[in-house]
Amino acid sequence: MDSAHLPTDLLMGAQTVIVIPVHNAVHELPRCLASLAWTSEEGATVVVVDSGSTDGTRDWIEAHAPDVLVVDGDARMWWTEAVEVGCRFAVQELGARRLGLLNVDCTWDQLSFRAADEAMRRHSAAIVCSRVQRFEDAATTFAGGVVRWSGMLALRGVTASQRQPLPSAWVAWCGGQGVLLDSRVYLESGGFDYVTFPHYFGDSDFCFRAARHGARVWYASGSTVENDHVTSGFSPQLSGDLKRVWSTLTSRRSVFNVRDSVRFYVRHAGWRSPVALMHVYSLWAAWSARGILRRKFHV
Repeated sequence: MDSAHLPTDLLMGAQTVIVIPVHNAVHELPRCLASLAWTSEEGATVVVVDSGSTDGTRDWIEAHAPDVLVVDGDARMWWTEAVEVGCRFAVQELGARRLGLLNVDCTWDQLSFRAADEAMRRHSAAIVCSRVQRFEDAATTFAGGVVRWSGMLALRGVTASQRQPLPSAWVAWCGGQGVLLDSRVYLESGGFDYVTFPHYFGDSDFCFRAARHGARVWYASGSTVENDHVTSGFSPQLSGDLKRVWSTLTSRRSVFNVRDSVRFYVRHAGWRSPVALMHVYSLWAAWSARGILRRKFHV
């Protein structure tokens, strides 16, 4: 899609553009886009970046969500490049003043968006992130990211219940589920580095590079995103057999991908990178053993 085919009101500049990367997830679209029915009321536009889907994604959007803009990508694109393509389109073609990030396996309601929006008004140079909870039991899976003593990244508040969310706070990094940021933060940071980090670490790498330009990450507890965790990445504790466990060291869908992990920690942990990597892979070994034992003994 190019500017010649955009509605006039969009060419005048969009207040907020929410970017959603999609690849063969037409079954997730109805729930995700239905949760964003409020966007026009809030002055927001939804942009779906379709990474070469073959399941009728574009046809479904044209038939059921005609207000959603679709930007074409190709099947070689992973999360980080799709997000970068969407953000670049939002800024350059739509004149977006703010960018929102959401995954297709998530929902984001109006009250939650307003909480994130209010946080941005108070912290204009911040990257604002949301609480992420599972659909089925409302358990928290993310409440902002922190850095452990070793330099290893860790999730904050993984065990918090819906009734006891962690309070809003400054955190070290965030993912791409229910995120708001000023387009100037995106531009000053140089965008998302999809060459070095095609999938995992693309979000946290962006946060750390943005911090060098004065941007901080604010966790807004009032903004909640619901997530279908079944579609999440490839993890060793769920793999169950030795072959699949070993593949978590090389799979692009695994946060334990050795190449990406080494690149990330060398870039951002500095002298602590060997310690951080030892911490990461000690967890990998423990989780892998647990997954294999569970399968063997049917625990």
